[in-house]
Formats: sequence, structure tokens, C-alpha cells
Amino acid sequence: MIGGMSGCDQSMQGLFVVGMHASGTSALASALVGLGLQGPRDELQADADHPFGFFESVSVIDLNEALLGHYGVSWQLRSSAAELLGDRWTADPWIAQQHDGARQVMSDAYPSGPWVMKDPRLCVLLPFWRQVVDDRAAAVVVTRNPIEIAQSLAMREAGVPLAEGLNVWDAYMRATVRNLGGMPVWVMAYEDLMNEPRRSCAELASWLQDLELISRRGARRLVRNAAARVDARLRHQVADASDVAAMSFSQAQLYESLRAMAGGHASWQLLAEEALSA
Repeated sequence: MIGGMSGCDQSMQGLFVVGMHASGTSALASALVGLGLQGPRDELQADADHPFGFFESVSVIDLNEALLGHYGVSWQLRSSAAELLGDRWTADPWIAQQHDGARQVMSDAYPSGPWVMKDPRLCVLLPFWRQVVDDRAAAVVVTRNPIEIAQSLAMREAGVPLAEGLNVWDAYMRATVRNLGGMPVWVMAYEDLMNEPRRSCAELASWLQDLELISRRGARRLVRNAAARVDARLRHQVADASDVAAMSFSQAQLYESLRAMAGGHASWQLLAEEALSA
């Protein structure tokens, strides 16, 4: 049993938070917990920049690192990660053998539900986890200006130049767009969450209620609670118009296409091919 749901129950089990590192996934996951979803039991320890926590399961991270390591890559997804960005990697027999272990990881990390699973590696590894939960989950995608993300990575990770950070963002988000196909998806702009947390949480709550992932009872209280967990003072990078020149044309096109998808989608469809072209 995963997340307290029986094998014959076809309702939604939980929610994946999908977004690049440093894109605001922690802030969004914090708000989702405020709305009533369950975070992991073995949560990564909070720090000064994430006072409410990261909302990442240590055991899920370890498994995701093992999945990436099977292909000889890390979270930075350099060019050698092509296998993971294709269509057939989940057919790898070794990957298929990890399903039972992953279900046990989920049962231990998320003993009750509906759950919220957050790890930026989900951008690439989502097809695996969709199989693990029998595709009984929705997703929230966080979009943030990739310049801000690359600037944040340069501050956090020694030796990650701006151009490389943009390339990592590019790989993550192109994988995200492809891996969400057919799922119920909400696209949340990071700046909207920071600037208008009450409205953003209310709209997200309504969508989650329609999916029966959270209750309609006490909705106003839950929205207030969720919005109070969003602290705009923790936003340390703000890009301006001149920074956009650092992006390639295709990166800017992908970002604008994702921004245009803001809101709810009953069944995610790929963005236009021109937005996905390299």
C-alpha cells in the first residue's frame, strides 16, 4: 500500500512537485503542505534559506541519485545524460527491478496521504515514478526565470558558470515538458507565488479540491495557512530585462512557452514543437 491507498482504489494518491533546482519548488511544497498534503517522514533538514524545510525525502533522493548514477550522471545532467532524456530508458531491465524498492520507499516516507513528493530530479525521473504509483498522481510545475535559477546555482554551487546553469535548466525543463504527457498539471509561476501568495494558493487549492486531493472543508483557513508559509524575503535573485540577453533564443522561447501555460491542465499536452526544438 502506498500513501494509505488500496490497490483497487483508482483515485489520486498524491502530487509531484516538478521544477529545476533553485526554481522555488521548496516554497511551493511548503504551501502545499499548508493546504493539507503530507510531506515526507524522512525530510531533508531545513536550513536558513529554507526555514520551513525542503520537503524532500532523504530516501527518495538516495534512490533518485542511484537511478541517475546507473547512467553515470549526476543532477547536473551533462551531455552524457542523453539516455535519460529519450523515450525508452524506463524499459531498461535494471530500472524495472527498482519498482518494488521504490514502492517500499514511498510507503516508509509517506505512510499517509495524499502525499506531496518534491525533488528537482523528478524533472527527468518522473516516468519512473509514474510507473511506481500506477500513474495515479497529478503534478505542479514551477516556472522561474532561468537567469535567476542560474544565478542562484552560481552562488550555491562552486564552479557552475551562468551558461552552464542555463544549460542544466534547459535539459531539466525540456525533459519535464515531455515527461508530463497526459497528467493533470498545474503550472505555477514562481513570481506569482512570491508576489501574490494568497491568490496563488487559493487558485491552486481549488484545482486540488477538484482532483479530491484536499478537502473543501476549512478551505479559507487552509489557504491562509499556505500563504503564510510563503516568504518573499527568501527570494534572493531577481533578473532584469538586461539579464535576458544571456539566454539563447531557444531557451527564451521555451521559458515564454512555459509561462504561457500557467494554470490548470486536465491532461498535459506537449508544447509546440518549435518551443522544444534545440
